[in-house]
Amino acid sequence: GGVQTLRWVFRGVQGEVTVQATLDPDPADSRWFDVAAYGDGSTADSTTITDTYYQTVTGNFTWLRAVVTNFTDGIIETVQATY
Repeated sequence: GGVQTLRWVFRGVQGEVTVQATLDPDPADSRWFDVAAYGDGSTADSTTITDTYYQTVTGNFTWLRAVVTNFTDGIIETVQATY
């Protein structure tokens, strides 16, 4: 157990999405850590990404969240985790 498949769907995106996880029961008071990232975390003059990307991560996490950084353009259609 503990295998999750992450799926990102980007359309013309400039930015980065980082999936973070915690083992704490309460997400409001949790210590989060990065488990995966996709995109170009550089500046607004970076190239755009139009892609569907899959990545597998292993871990028994209590909560997952997606954090968007350096977003300047495009549509983030999906950030999905399945197990």
